[in-house]
Amino acid sequence: MHTRSHTNDQLSTAQPRAGRAQRLYHWLALKGRAVFRENASPSRTALGLAIGLFIGVFPSFLIGSPLAFFLASRFDLNRAAAVSGTFLMNPFTAPVFYSISTWVGASVMGVEHQLIQAGGIIQQIRHFGPAFLVGNTLFALAVAAAGGTVMFCVATSMSRNRLYRSQDHARSGQPEP
Repeated sequence: MHTRSHTNDQLSTAQPRAGRAQRLYHWLALKGRAVFRENASPSRTALGLAIGLFIGVFPSFLIGSPLAFFLASRFDLNRAAAVSGTFLMNPFTAPVFYSISTWVGASVMGVEHQLIQAGGIIQQIRHFGPAFLVGNTLFALAVAAAGGTVMFCVATSMSRNRLYRSQDHARSGQPEP
């Protein structure tokens, strides 16, 4: 059996743990950067965000982020942008978005904007359910189109700035920051 002699430095448990934690941090940072840079063309990033926004606004109840990740992977879009888009819907924005969706749907379908007496939730769902689904689909499409367009403009501007900066550094002979 092979035995090793240990010095006091080697027996310290803080050093190996700090080393492992540091390696884990660097590995996660590299993987995180890779995910954000994958399929990072302006159009792929904008489409990924648009899919995420649509899924985020549409009531997808707990499957929004995994669904956005899957669809972005399937269509070769930016997965980080898609998952980030799903976070638009949260407990603070949900009441506002769902109210707007119901109002849009009721307006499109001609459903009267009336308050139903507290007779039952089933009656309210029958009355406003189809209007909510139509309105939510239209509202989610509008949010996705607007968010995707803004993201495309921002990503295109950023990639142009990056290109100009790299050209300026190449002409000056200085390394790029």
